[in-house]
Amino acid sequence: MQVFSYVGQWAVEEPSVFPGFPGDEGLVIKTKAAHHAISVPFDTPLNPAGKTLVVQYEVKLQKGLDCGGAYIKLLTDSEVGIQAEEFSDKTP
Repeated sequence: MQVFSYVGQWAVEEPSVFPGFPGDEGLVIKTKAAHHAISVPFDTPLNPAGKTLVVQYEVKLQKGLDCGGAYIKLLTDSEVGIQAEEFSDKTP
């Protein structure tokens, strides 16, 4: 399994390109050409069985994108959680 090194740094700030509402902040990538990851657990696991699940996010490139892409991933619940050293594009 390939191990990714998530060394990219984030900041929370207002956009410098196409500003939105005053005070509207978002995550801004501060490290060029590095793997970035950020996560937060839900208070309780989601169970979308029999329901419609809609996930929406916005990517506003401030200085373009040199390589890669911008992705979102909902991870499955696990007894041991997701271990950072095991996280990859194949993580369920």
